[in-house]
Amino acid sequence: MNEFIFGFSTGLSLILAIGAQNLFVIEQGIKKNNIFLVTSICIVGDFLLIFFGIFIFHFIKNFINDLINLLLSCLLYTSPSPRDVEES
Repeated sequence: MNEFIFGFSTGLSLILAIGAQNLFVIEQGIKKNNIFLVTSICIVGDFLLIFFGIFIFHFIKNFINDLINLLLSCLLYTSPSPRDVEES
């Protein structure tokens, strides 16, 4: 159920952001003001935001996984007891 809520909220946030952009593009199209320039900027902007968003999320996810593994290995590491050292 958590995955459904996460996916739904992510999709809703994307739809709301794209809705405002579409409203602006439609408004510029109706006014016939620089239609090609406006749509080109929106296309490039969407591409860059999606591209960098995916790779930054991937980098952060890997960094957090490595950090958790490091912390767990530090916390779970037990120093050898003096008895173990004498037996060696």
